[in-house]
Amino acid sequence: MAVAVPTAPALTLRGVVKSFGGRLILDGADLELGQRARVGLIGANGAGKSTLLAMLAGEEVADAGSVTLRKGAVVAHLHQMVEGEDRTVREVLAAAHCFAALLLALMAAGAPHYPLSELLGVKAVPAQIDGALFVLIGIAISTQPLLYGMTRQLVDAQNAGKALSAVNLAFFLGAALMQSSTGVVATLFGLPAVLLFMAATLIVGTIVFLMYT
Repeated sequence: MAVAVPTAPALTLRGVVKSFGGRLILDGADLELGQRARVGLIGANGAGKSTLLAMLAGEEVADAGSVTLRKGAVVAHLHQMVEGEDRTVREVLAAAHCFAALLLALMAAGAPHYPLSELLGVKAVPAQIDGALFVLIGIAISTQPLLYGMTRQLVDAQNAGKALSAVNLAFFLGAALMQSSTGVVATLFGLPAVLLFMAATLIVGTIVFLMYT
């Protein structure tokens, strides 16, 4: 006959007491979980859920009682408030578009008889470098979809649909205007001038964006 051998619980709390600033959060909490237990903590804000998990992770110490983990147990704790990038979406968008403008200007400067090619003593900057710059420009402007998230944060739910439609329309109109105007610039002044025109447009657009957001 097979005999079941009892196993030690994965974690045990006995009479745990914890308070913050004189406010009692946990008062004699008891908990025991088996090795394969799957549980969820449910409670109102301030009930002590995050405090309990922090004590299990060793980030908080109980004022009284004991917290015991089975030997060899490993605790992984995802914090409720995750530290991330300090910059705002607005700042990221502005910086990315200014960077894209700089790359466009560099690409134009590498054309024949332009400053960068003259400085390097070559007829024109190699196509491989232009290709790399194009890739970097694509990465920079790939931040544009962040505008949708920014819009949802700034506009109430009732008007979010209209605001997002306005962002879409702005993209399409901007692309149409850029396409029509760059054709004229290319005809009159050549391709490098088109790149410089696009760079200047990005800078102006970024300034307007910062002024009105």
